[in-house]
Amino acid sequence: MADWGMQIRLPDGAVRGGIGANAYPVVFNTGQVILGWTAMYRHTREQRYLDAACRAADWLVSIQDDDGKWSRHTFNSIPHAYHSRVAWPVLDLYTITRDQRYRHSAEANIRWVLSLAEPNGWIREMAFKRGEQPFAHTIAYTLRGLFECARLGEGDWVGQTDRVVLDACERVLTRYECRKTDPRAMPKYLQGRFDENWRSQDRWSCLTGDVQFAIIFLRLFEHNGDPRFLNAALKFIDQVKATQSLGALNPGIRGAVGGSYPIWGTYTRFGFPNWAAKFLVDAMLLAGSALDRLRRETVSCVVS
Repeated sequence: MADWGMQIRLPDGAVRGGIGANAYPVVFNTGQVILGWTAMYRHTREQRYLDAACRAADWLVSIQDDDGKWSRHTFNSIPHAYHSRVAWPVLDLYTITRDQRYRHSAEANIRWVLSLAEPNGWIREMAFKRGEQPFAHTIAYTLRGLFECARLGEGDWVGQTDRVVLDACERVLTRYECRKTDPRAMPKYLQGRFDENWRSQDRWSCLTGDVQFAIIFLRLFEHNGDPRFLNAALKFIDQVKATQSLGALNPGIRGAVGGSYPIWGTYTRFGFPNWAAKFLVDAMLLAGSALDRLRRETVSCVVS
């Protein structure tokens, strides 16, 4: 897959946008594929993967606005706060190459995103389109990018970034856990979109966003040990797993994760995006590691 991505990349090193091999580049897609190429470099130590990642990052740096946002070659031709998830692979690439351009680029974007943060943990410009409520999917993208950059970076912005992420995740956690008919019951599914006051009228859930929040909550648990986030993450995972059709005759549906639940929800309506299944796998792997850690700590406490 990594090799195929190099074969079809654009001449300037950027990654094609949209679904399919289109002729135009997109900032977000380019950032996500950098994550794959750097992972392949770490796994194989083959220079060609690092070269591909650097060429893509060079393109991102070359088209970045002076204030750190990306407004060209973006989805719907507007800047997005969820490009923090592009800053993350660029900053990760800096940890390998020590190219200061990558550090400056990533930090500039994070500072721009932080400038959009409100006192209640909300971050403006998280939606696909201006004037629309963002999906849980893009909210989670924004928060994950910020969180991972804080783990890689250093400086005054790291503490501010952690506070913004924690504030937002506390809001989502509260909204989720309060969706119960009984204190001992499982929460209802998280609503699909939110407004700037963390309110929602949706009667459907964005499954992709649900497992992405499971990932963020698990990463927070790894970072600060707060068991509330582990508890909620495991619930998210179980709820999304419960929507999978494991007996479908169509192999394109069997085991897949819908964009929304029910399937007629607004996010990728009647569709099964491959990234939803991908994030579920990521979440389950992280959950397994978190539970193994708890078991080891429990055994250690009993022995001591």
